[in-house]
Amino acid sequence: MTCYNFAAGPAMLPVEVIAQIKQDLPDYAHSGMSVMEISHRSALYKELYAETKANLLELMKLDQAEYDVLFLTGGATQQIHHNSFEPGPQVPPDRGRGQWSLGPKSSRRRG
Repeated sequence: MTCYNFAAGPAMLPVEVIAQIKQDLPDYAHSGMSVMEISHRSALYKELYAETKANLLELMKLDQAEYDVLFLTGGATQQIHHNSFEPGPQVPPDRGRGQWSLGPKSSRRRG
């Protein structure tokens, strides 16, 4: 039976993607290493990065000359800090109350 995740966070992946991950995880590109074991400074990683970036831009129909891709960790709490400031010198007003509004406030106090 297939389980469906409708919660926030990770979403379902197509069966074909899961099969590819199962194949590549223990031995990525016949390197003898998992994707999680290769050095981020290696040629193999640089190829994977470039291919992933190009695939994402193509999927989203974005021009490489106009857009770039950032691969960031941190999930929603990391994104608050990236999305909480408007361009320019002004400091934006607080955007709501509660736990999610604390992140941008604490960043402004530190910065």
